[in-house]
Amino acid sequence: MGPARTRTSRRRVAALGVLAAASLFAVGLVVLRFVLSGNGHYANLVWNLVLAWVPLALALVVYDRVRRGVAGPLLVVPLALWLLFLPNAPYLVTDFILLRDIQDMPIWFDVTLLTTFAWTGLMLGFVSLYLIQGVAKRTAGAVAGWIVALGALTASGLGIYLGRYLRWNSWDLLVQPAAVMRDALARLESPQLIGMSLVTTAFLMVAYTMLYVVLHVALETRDELDAHRDRRDDTRPPRGSEPLRPGSKPGALPAELRRRGATRQARHASRARPGARRRASCTRPSGTRS
Repeated sequence: MGPARTRTSRRRVAALGVLAAASLFAVGLVVLRFVLSGNGHYANLVWNLVLAWVPLALALVVYDRVRRGVAGPLLVVPLALWLLFLPNAPYLVTDFILLRDIQDMPIWFDVTLLTTFAWTGLMLGFVSLYLIQGVAKRTAGAVAGWIVALGALTASGLGIYLGRYLRWNSWDLLVQPAAVMRDALARLESPQLIGMSLVTTAFLMVAYTMLYVVLHVALETRDELDAHRDRRDDTRPPRGSEPLRPGSKPGALPAELRRRGATRQARHASRARPGARRRASCTRPSGTRS
């Protein structure tokens, strides 16, 4: 495994670890709320959060298959499923509407709980979109990547409306697609559908663009630092070697090193023969000064 792939693996583990920790924190808040209030309000958010992980898992499948050169149905099927389940991630933002009906806990606690779920859902959806946009960029260029991102966010805006107000689920498009399409087409001229879809799409696009720019700059800075470190390691001389001085022969030690070596050898030799010094002092003629 090369250095670049190792760094990519570490980044993936770090990103997934942070998202998993945020998800566990959100679930912990629901459990804490149940302990304090004695009711199961907001328990449905846990299932919504599970659904928010689905597009990220599918995006990782697509990303890894593209890196291995896989194409055809093995790529189209997870891509279609990713687009189908993507609205589940930002859908968690709309759960703030529950604050109007549930008021058995301090408002600050419920706001913290809903914000944690909404933020985690957004990050799960945006990371999956970032991976798919990267696939489109590698395949057809940067413009195609942004077209894919805008199309996916627009579809998410419409999907959020279908889920919040018409109560359709993602898998309903697989189980009963005709009923879903018929229900959506009957409301094409609805101001609520048009307004919510446009505003939601605009919000998602602004939020995703901010994340994309910050993440792109951070990754570029990290890559530049890694490249600089690699160049520095390549140009650094081997450990223990010193540049040759003018006129010196290859393999010759500098004079300072030779002098230090001779001093150490003499010191070791004097320490290794204490008995010899004592025998020499005992055989001196009488009358001589020591």
